[in-house]
Amino acid sequence: MKFQARIKKRSSLAALELGFARLLDFSGSLTTYTYEQHPGSADAAAIASDWMHVGGDIRMACNKDD
Repeated sequence: MKFQARIKKRSSLAALELGFARLLDFSGSLTTYTYEQHPGSADAAAIASDWMHVGGDIRMACNKDD
């Protein structure tokens, strides 16, 4: 349990640092965009990626040992 709490704390801190860095990134160098020839293909790839993450979250919730 302690190990998992440390990992979560580290990832939360890293997310906070990244958010703060993006706040001060006036040049936009931290932001990347996906440019595709066909606008629908970038959207389809983004939606597929989102659903893959949702599926992973559901899998983790189902396998949680509480």
